[in-house]
Amino acid sequence: MKREEWKKLREMLPLIEAEIIRNILENEGIPVMFKSAAFPFTDTVYFGMGGMVDVLVPENLLKQAESILNTFQGGGEDGSQEDTTL
Repeated sequence: MKREEWKKLREMLPLIEAEIIRNILENEGIPVMFKSAAFPFTDTVYFGMGGMVDVLVPENLLKQAESILNTFQGGGEDGSQEDTTL
């Protein structure tokens, strides 16, 4: 059985932002994993749950995850920004 490769989708995000991304992607069926991006003396022991993490997704779903986040953040399907002012 081949081991699944995980790739960085985003890096050095505060945990709360990473959790939002995880919720969005998992609702779309994309599994998400966090990897600590902490430098020495900056982990959760010192800074609580505000530690920095990298957001990882399976390599075969990386482009789909990027597309979902672009669309969710106000970008078009092609990555262009849409005018969201009222």
